[in-house]
Amino acid sequence: MTVVSARIGTLGAIPTTERHRRTWLSFADLTRLIEATATTTAGGHHIVYAISANRRRRCPLEPGNAIGYFPQDDAEEWAPFEAGRSGSGCRSPRWHGSRPRSPPWRESVRLD
Repeated sequence: MTVVSARIGTLGAIPTTERHRRTWLSFADLTRLIEATATTTAGGHHIVYAISANRRRRCPLEPGNAIGYFPQDDAEEWAPFEAGRSGSGCRSPRWHGSRPRSPPWRESVRLD
């Protein structure tokens, strides 16, 4: 019997924050992971890190390689911002400083 437990990083079309440079998982690499999981002949329990081949990653790719998962994308090549700076989509527009605004649906509802 084979069991694969995937610790999923940050899944998204593009990395949008500095943290994503370490944890990003592209949709193409997710597809590669699913294919590797479905076709592996390595028996036993495998804990793999579901991340792309990011240069700044802190998690090892070797456990995934053991089941045939070889990610190809790198967040550095996909990030729409320079290293050390956050992208425009990194913060929710609801947040101002350290306090969140009310969600839009709450602003339009009056409870008198």
